[in-house]
Amino acid sequence: MKILGRTIKKTFLPMILILMLFATGCSNNKDSETGYDVFYKSTKGMELLTYKYDSETTKVEKLAKELIEQLKSSDNKKDGKSVIPDNVLVEKIEYRSPILDVYFSKEYNEMSSDVELFLRAGLVKTLVQMEGVTYIQLYVDGALAQYSDGTLIGLLDASDFVDDSAAGMDSIQWKEIALYYANERGDKLVKYSEEIAYSKNASLERTVVEKIIKGPSEKNMQATVPATIKVLDITVNERVCYVNLDASFLTEMVNVSAELPVYSIVNTLCSLPGIDSVKILVNGKTTEVYRETVKINGNLTFNYDIVEGSTDNNKVYQGK
Repeated sequence: MKILGRTIKKTFLPMILILMLFATGCSNNKDSETGYDVFYKSTKGMELLTYKYDSETTKVEKLAKELIEQLKSSDNKKDGKSVIPDNVLVEKIEYRSPILDVYFSKEYNEMSSDVELFLRAGLVKTLVQMEGVTYIQLYVDGALAQYSDGTLIGLLDASDFVDDSAAGMDSIQWKEIALYYANERGDKLVKYSEEIAYSKNASLERTVVEKIIKGPSEKNMQATVPATIKVLDITVNERVCYVNLDASFLTEMVNVSAELPVYSIVNTLCSLPGIDSVKILVNGKTTEVYRETVKINGNLTFNYDIVEGSTDNNKVYQGK
């Protein structure tokens, strides 16, 4: 959907197919006493069910293969079936912390939209339980997986899938948000508008910051921060948003101008209602400067100067 001056990426899915997050949680680590939840599709309705699987395997790639075998197996699924069709093959698995790359055969693209959605949800929610795995990247026939409209699926985690229970559906609302990523040169920010579904009980502020960390799916943009950064806490008080990040915000970097990581977060948050400024903390403490040049010790406000085309609305990023 193209609109002058911005891109809106809208997920047009039947509401009955918005899959469960809050009923099953989104922890990246398994409970050592109960094993891993393996997700499968119910035969009675449009929902995901789980059974427990125990493993002593610790190597990520080997454990991922075990879990995928469980996903494909018909065992322990008396009231349902696998989310992975028999003709869809997993050809390769690669681990590059904190991302697990899963390569599917070309038959992946032959699935109907509802079958594909259940596969994606069940696979991601099963695999991100592994220690050290935060995101899943899908490939099909050797190329990055795409949505039906041709846009890249991008990094996935459990928070991409929400509750389909009656109570959960009542708590879901749609919100158009503005996300600020780096342009191809890495010297300016570009605005990307996306309509998302999120729980009224969840923090919208955390949701948008985590989307900045995950990075864009559009080829014309790039991430401003590494995917390894963790959000420790986010609160809003008197129109100031306090973002507490872990130390990797200061020690791990991507190849963009020094101001972009800071203001991709600040500009995105300041675009939300009720937020005028942002205070960035690292491990709960104030930091004077970022990359030795960008002052972050005070409350930061929207920076128009580093937004590409900010003085001419017609030049603001136009995508699909």
